[in-house]
Amino acid sequence: MNEKLSPNFVPNEKPERLASMRLAQAKSQGQNVPREVEILGARFVIDDGVHSPAFNADARFFASQIIPRIPAGSDFLEVGCGTAVVSVLAARNGAQVTATDISEASIENAKKNAGLNGVDFHILQGDVYDALPGGALYDIIYWNVPFGYMRTDAKNLSMFERAVFDPGHEGLRKYILGAKEHLKKGGKLLLGYSSTLGDMGAVNSYAKQAGLQFFPLATTMNTNNLKHTYQLELLIAHNP
Repeated sequence: MNEKLSPNFVPNEKPERLASMRLAQAKSQGQNVPREVEILGARFVIDDGVHSPAFNADARFFASQIIPRIPAGSDFLEVGCGTAVVSVLAARNGAQVTATDISEASIENAKKNAGLNGVDFHILQGDVYDALPGGALYDIIYWNVPFGYMRTDAKNLSMFERAVFDPGHEGLRKYILGAKEHLKKGGKLLLGYSSTLGDMGAVNSYAKQAGLQFFPLATTMNTNNLKHTYQLELLIAHNP
């Protein structure tokens, strides 16, 4: 683990929240959970081992807030695309889309949903920005980052678990600290997050190191599928 945080910030593992998130993730693969979902007029299939937008409220909420903010013709990057809900919808609206995910199952699921909705865009397998071609720059970058901080190494988790849990804040750290290298001047960095399940101290610490500052664009409360009500936030930072 590589927790390059400010001296004033101490990461906080929340065992009760993590247990609740783990239970919800297991339930999302249940036989009674739909394997298809419609979001903003597009149809998506959901494969085994991929974060489910039919079970979890985050994909629908973030898509509803992000899609109106992606102009046609803009270069858009979605990190950790999963079923590629936001990428597919952005491509349908005329954006030039690239989607990445570390999970092979998610990559295959994203390709299915792109084909199902008649859109074509770059779908690359890799961790955060690792799969991007050299020099690639984007107007907007987005990730619904895994919320759950854990004091463990990524090698101890399955790819499916890593859709929800972020060991050592490693994914969050890479996403924020590496953003400027891939954003155009004046570009926007979007972060789908939960201050309830995640840790805003880490977000703000990494943003400060990167010379960025996040501001809230939209929030909602979610009561589905977890024992506790939790808040979702869409945050934005501008590349000067």
